[in-house]
Amino acid sequence: MEIEAYVTEMLRCMREVNVDNNTVGWYMTSHMNSWLDPNGVTVETQYTFQEEMPKSVCLVYDPVRTLSGSVHLKAYRLTG
Repeated sequence: MEIEAYVTEMLRCMREVNVDNNTVGWYMTSHMNSWLDPNGVTVETQYTFQEEMPKSVCLVYDPVRTLSGSVHLKAYRLTG
């Protein structure tokens, strides 16, 4: 898969410059809960991460809501 090759290469580059490279999940930006799109990749991507790392999380950042004065950041996990 193309994304897996990208992630592997990025982790290799980060190790070379001594950046902490312990992946615990992934993040995305979303405007007003648009990440909930059933045709989107959010659930599928999180499922893939949780298959590889069972305790991984998805962080969702909403820059529009953040403009109101406080950071709007939430963490999500899939449950069965």
